[in-house]
Amino acid sequence: MKNRNNELKIEDIITIIKYDILLILAITMLFLILSNIYLFFTPPIYSANGSLEVITYDKANRETNDLLQNTFYANKEVDKEIEKLTTYEVNRKVIEDMNLSVQYFLIKNYKREEIYGDKIPIRVTNLKILDDFIQDRLVKFIPLKDGYRLEIKPTVGEQLLEILFKKELLKFAENRLFPYNKVIKTEYFQFKIEKIKDITQPIYLKLNGDTYYIYETLIKNKLSVGQKNKNAPIIDIVYQDNIPERATEYINRLIVRFRDEGRIEKSKRNNQISEFIQKELAKNSKELKDAEKALERYRVDNKAIKISTQTDLIIKTLNNIEISISDNHLKNMMSDNILGLLKNGERIDTVAPFLIDLKDTVNISLIKSLQKLELQENKLSQEYTDEYPDLVIIRNQIYIIKDKIRANLENLKASLLIKKKNLERLKLKKEQELKKLPINETSIVNLNRKYRLLLQMNEYLSQKDKENDTIKAAIISDYKIVEWAYLPKRPIKPKRQLIEILSSVFGFVVGLLVSLLRNSISGKFMTIKDIEKYTTVQLYGVISNYQHNNREKRVEIFSNLNSFFTENFRLLRTNLQFAIGSGGSKVVLVTSPLSKEGTSTVVVNLGAILQLAGYKTVIIDLNLHNPSIHKYFDMGVNGSVNRYLAGKCDIDDVIFSTAHPNLETILVGTPPANPSELILSGRIKTMLSKLIKRYDYILIDTPQMGSLTDTFHLMQYSNINLFVFKLNHLRKVYIERLEKIID
Repeated sequence: MKNRNNELKIEDIITIIKYDILLILAITMLFLILSNIYLFFTPPIYSANGSLEVITYDKANRETNDLLQNTFYANKEVDKEIEKLTTYEVNRKVIEDMNLSVQYFLIKNYKREEIYGDKIPIRVTNLKILDDFIQDRLVKFIPLKDGYRLEIKPTVGEQLLEILFKKELLKFAENRLFPYNKVIKTEYFQFKIEKIKDITQPIYLKLNGDTYYIYETLIKNKLSVGQKNKNAPIIDIVYQDNIPERATEYINRLIVRFRDEGRIEKSKRNNQISEFIQKELAKNSKELKDAEKALERYRVDNKAIKISTQTDLIIKTLNNIEISISDNHLKNMMSDNILGLLKNGERIDTVAPFLIDLKDTVNISLIKSLQKLELQENKLSQEYTDEYPDLVIIRNQIYIIKDKIRANLENLKASLLIKKKNLERLKLKKEQELKKLPINETSIVNLNRKYRLLLQMNEYLSQKDKENDTIKAAIISDYKIVEWAYLPKRPIKPKRQLIEILSSVFGFVVGLLVSLLRNSISGKFMTIKDIEKYTTVQLYGVISNYQHNNREKRVEIFSNLNSFFTENFRLLRTNLQFAIGSGGSKVVLVTSPLSKEGTSTVVVNLGAILQLAGYKTVIIDLNLHNPSIHKYFDMGVNGSVNRYLAGKCDIDDVIFSTAHPNLETILVGTPPANPSELILSGRIKTMLSKLIKRYDYILIDTPQMGSLTDTFHLMQYSNINLFVFKLNHLRKVYIERLEKIID
């Protein structure tokens, strides 16, 4: 199991921050500078948004039987309209109207800034891309006195290749002075530049090509369309751009075009009928004037010939037949119009105005029923799933009614054709009757018939023209502009304050991680100089050339009295004697910041070197958590200090002699269940007071500093406290703890 004492704690991190604060602040400042450089070169993005309302039955459901009024409040599928708004075809006209084929840039303070509208001093027209390579590049426009020159702005990669490998930069094949207001042609494009106002600095042109390329690269990713509220049929249209004026203009043009497009599409076929009526009305009016003049001349030249009652009746009948034939022709056109609208996917209820004009009462009644059913369908679909029985029944009824309406329209078309044939046969029959009239009546009859027919036809066409205008006026768009886009005042991104805060936090975290990494790599004491530099704590000795082996416990000094290792302990003994001074027994407590630092090894070898100098020494193992002194002397655990601390024996019962004179031990034996309580008992003080009378040096082996309760309590009885730590093992942050303990 991993020793938790080797893990960094909060106080260690605070210590690292304290000692590496300048490094951490430097890295934090670096990130803040980099974020500001990013903000400086990143153009601000503005967001403009407008709203369209999709007219629904909920709005149009008024207490009225006026089908023409209710028809146009169609219950549109809002999701479908949202998808349509993002298509290329809807946006194409807006792109053409705004002339987005060219973008204009200036270089200011080492960054590129786009200019738009009145700020552009030149205008590029007649653009034609000859090579798609140029669409991703900037063309540098350099104004001169009598014209301009063009250059291809190199990319950063091309500039590096030119510097490193002397690779020639891309250039126009023809580098010459081009005139204003004249179409020029290069190997990549052709265009004409018109000079609007004086300019002295270069302008960078980005040629975007055709409308589809512009839509895919510039518009598509900046345009977002969604529904504000699922319970309200309002579409929110948002366009983001680095030019606020362009963003606003684009939204407003788009919503106007989308609103008008629906009305225009509806009016398209109605306009065909209107054009036919206008054309026939103009033609008929001219023929009526000519017929009136011809009839008047004939009466003057030949005196008025009285027409018989029978003849007059035939003429009226023929004229009515002609009117009926024209009416049939118009109705036939309207039926074709209605069927064409339905084939193009228009909703059935949008053809109601034409059905009213056709006096198709059956289909009008069916559409009223259809509207009621669709209202019920909308309400149920918002509350239930598609499998809800009532919803399934209503949808089946809607399907049946729509099918009936289509079938009725087909039948109406067929009946109009039959009626047309019957009228033409009746007309032919009446014309045969006219041929049987007296010869003297024939001329006046024909002139009079023609005049009356044209007069009636003129009245009929005028009436139909007014009716058609009424229908045209009733055709409105299915969309209403709820909110126009207004010029945004502040950019939505980049969010300067947020980026600066996050970059500072991130920089601080990175600085801390670097400091922790640095501490993990070089944050340990590697040399004696590191110790002297890092802390003012007194250094009593350095033990070198000792390979600590946890499996083989032995007193190294007794193995080799003349080793460098032994000399290190002699020096430690001398330093302790000077530090403690003379007089009385010396109680030395030995501990370490972490486990496995070698405290027990130091204790037994220090005891050995002291007894070699003739000092009567006792080693007390007070590491009740994990005792190990007995292993160095190969002793049993019959008598133990924990029995003495528990009051079960006397001090003499726990002191054991070793194989070496002047060196005795007090061992733990079996680790007790309550070590801390035994250490805190009053018998520690009694034990030490007795031992001080018997020994020159009392060496106490204690737990590592992690067991602060035990160690701190024992420190009050010692003359000096030795902290043992290994080079390249202990982190510097633990010295901070040591200094706090000393304080």
